[in-house]
Amino acid sequence: MPRIEFIELISTTFDAIDRENLTLGTDEIIVSQAHKLRKLLPQLAATIKENRKSDISQQLAESQKLRRADLQALKDAIKPAKVSHLVEKKDAYLLLNELLKKHNDAQSSGLEKTNGVIKSLLTKLASEEYAQAVETLRVDEYVQNLQESHQKTYQLYLSRQQEELVKSSSNKKEIRETMNKSYRLFCSHLENLVDYDEDTSYSSLYTLVEKVKKDFAEVLQRRKAQAKRKKPIQSEEEVVPPSD
Repeated sequence: MPRIEFIELISTTFDAIDRENLTLGTDEIIVSQAHKLRKLLPQLAATIKENRKSDISQQLAESQKLRRADLQALKDAIKPAKVSHLVEKKDAYLLLNELLKKHNDAQSSGLEKTNGVIKSLLTKLASEEYAQAVETLRVDEYVQNLQESHQKTYQLYLSRQQEELVKSSSNKKEIRETMNKSYRLFCSHLENLVDYDEDTSYSSLYTLVEKVKKDFAEVLQRRKAQAKRKKPIQSEEEVVPPSD
């Protein structure tokens, strides 16, 4: 059974058990295997997402590009004040220009360091020491743009880190094999309890699990039938009779 359908079967089984408020009783095998299946189900589901090509890296690259452009726009926006005849504007330019020079690493460092450099820059720009200069040169909008693009870049960076963590920590084959064994043991032991040990306390649980399996098998059959019907039927090549 394909992995995604196996996940659906296990999930449907436990959803039904919860919906009917059925207990797992005290049998050690039933309880332990059910616990194992519930625990591993989210991990197996996470591996499905790994197979879908993630666009986080592409989004992150685009966001970095925008952040670099916003930083450059801020630098360009203060340049006219360099030749201003107004002392307060020239002083504001010198103050901000010196600050931006100290954060030149933002353009050439690795992503992790760049995030820290930009965060430091934005924190200082918002401080009392530099906020007045930002207001004097009327570059608030440029600072805000940089703040927004930095926040988006940082969130995408965190998302990519989490994605890579999941990829490195999950073993699809091992998880699937473990769950297969647990599910088979859960079902076979449940059947033994009811049919051979005649433990009536598990009758309702056994009936429900078997019903889920039967219903799910029927669903799969319908899906296969629908898939076959959707396949284009190749028409026979038309035979053109020879002309007289």
